Amino acid sequence: MKKSMMILIAIMFAMTAFGQTKMMVLENMVLYPRPSMDALNPRLVKAGTILILGEKIDFGSSASAFYKVTYNDRIYYLVDVLLGKCRIIEDNKANSSDLNKTPIVYDSLLDIRDNKVYKTVKMGDQFWMAENLAYLPMVNSSEKGSEINSHFYVYDYDGTDVSFARSLESYSMYGVLYNWSAAIKSCPSGWHLPSDDEWQKLETFLGMSPSEVGQYGVHITGFVSKKMKSTKGWKDGTNGDNSSGFNALAAGNRYNGQGIAFANYKADGGFKGLHELACFRTATSRSDGETAVYRTLSSDHSGVRWETFSPAYGCSVRCVKD
Repeated sequence: MKKSMMILIAIMFAMTAFGQTKMMVLENMVLYPRPSMDALNPRLVKAGTILILGEKIDFGSSASAFYKVTYNDRIYYLVDVLLGKCRIIEDNKANSSDLNKTPIVYDSLLDIRDNKVYKTVKMGDQFWMAENLAYLPMVNSSEKGSEINSHFYVYDYDGTDVSFARSLESYSMYGVLYNWSAAIKSCPSGWHLPSDDEWQKLETFLGMSPSEVGQYGVHITGFVSKKMKSTKGWKDGTNGDNSSGFNALAAGNRYNGQGIAFANYKADGGFKGLHELACFRTATSRSDGETAVYRTLSSDHSGVRWETFSPAYGCSVRCVKD
């Protein structure tokens, strides 16, 4: 292998704590001197974590050092390396709309039940999952529903093999659809299914009008839906800008059958809405005990819909920190 392809640069970062030093090794990367703050626009923040020689480096939130990195002909900046953390800012993909965005800083959560790692994001004083929950202790066919017993669904899979369901792209991309009984007890330790009040707090922080928060119907004030939607995957270009970091995916839902088939709906229930809608469960049920409160984002409207459905519906789950 050519010498130029085997560039190995070791960087020693002085750590203030205990007078120790920390070694970080970057392979096939070229580092330049620290840029000035004018030259660095710390706004385009890549989500998640990176791996450098197998070492997991978490994103940080407060800048203490900047290093310019060229990797595969693309320019990045490493930030917070003195703190033993790192966030990645891509430089050569900036455009005028991106430069007006508030930086998004993601953290991570390890679910020890299945060792799955989730991105998390702070919005206001709340910490939310920035990915759909994918905890799957069992899996049900979409034709099997219950308002009482826990049911778990993976979009477009009507079997009961958990291992096979976990191998599907729909699982890895969109996570699991939960009925209310499953959702209320599926968040990892230290996290919980958010109540309607906690959703209202998030919506208020993102700019929804107080006169709309918590009211039935579609709410468009503050462009909250646009701020929450992912930047790709939505039908007919109805993507959002994900400026909140919530990254809502159009994962569809599992609808409850009405005992008779009509239009594109099966008699006993099925899946619908992939690329068209995202529905999220709350921990709040109505006083009648027969309906639960949801939030829905859709390609059919530009708002956030507050509504109620049967607890048997299967929807995505985002957990919030205790």
